[in-house]
Amino acid sequence: MTQEPGIYTSPILKIQNLKKIMLKSMSNGNNGSVKINVERLDKLQCNCGGTLFQEGNELRQLSALDPVNLTHKEQIISVPVYYCVDCNTVFDPNNHSHSKKP
Repeated sequence: MTQEPGIYTSPILKIQNLKKIMLKSMSNGNNGSVKINVERLDKLQCNCGGTLFQEGNELRQLSALDPVNLTHKEQIISVPVYYCVDCNTVFDPNNHSHSKKP
């Protein structure tokens, strides 16, 4: 995304600005719907260069001995993830590149 002066300087500010937009939209009777021009957004890109992602679920096991497990029984937890359609690797939002708008 191209940076506009004084706007979207950090992820926290992005969230705060989006909340302001949504609250303003709700107060205008739009039921919280915000129109975003997707042409302004950068595409996220996998390390292989792919830009198409599929949603999937990873299954994780929570130990019965884990202190956060209040049931004290082993549990299987479903964690939603996105994976690259081209190389089938799980998309890591902390390790990716941006594809600029054409």
